[in-house]
Amino acid sequence: MRIVVMGSGGVDGYLGARLALAGLDVRFLARGAHLAAIRANGLLVESALGDIHALLEACRRAGIDAEISRDIGRSTWEKFVFLVGLSGTTAALRRPIGAIRSNPQTRAFLLDAMSEIVSADTSRRNASPSATASRPT
Repeated sequence: MRIVVMGSGGVDGYLGARLALAGLDVRFLARGAHLAAIRANGLLVESALGDIHALLEACRRAGIDAEISRDIGRSTWEKFVFLVGLSGTTAALRRPIGAIRSNPQTRAFLLDAMSEIVSADTSRRNASPSATASRPT
């Protein structure tokens, strides 16, 4: 299996490097200043955190709601549903997410958009529309 890391900044570069150190086949996509730096110097990741569990703990200490997924495929799918619904709704309504979520009519539109994405899925993922679409932002 090949893993592609989209973007090679601090977080993605760290996670991709950790996966590569674990022996996985990891490819990084970069552009601009990151690409120039990687071409010139390679990808060097230095971290006092040590491993993914330390990163998780650091995120939690910083107030970031983080978890280690037991099913990364499903987690990635749920993130996709959430982001596509969110970006489509904010673009269509030309409103920030806070304004959309605070209005019952536009919030229903957001939930409908996410539910439609889930309904279109014919693979094994089939996340529950209510569980995915109701996820807090």
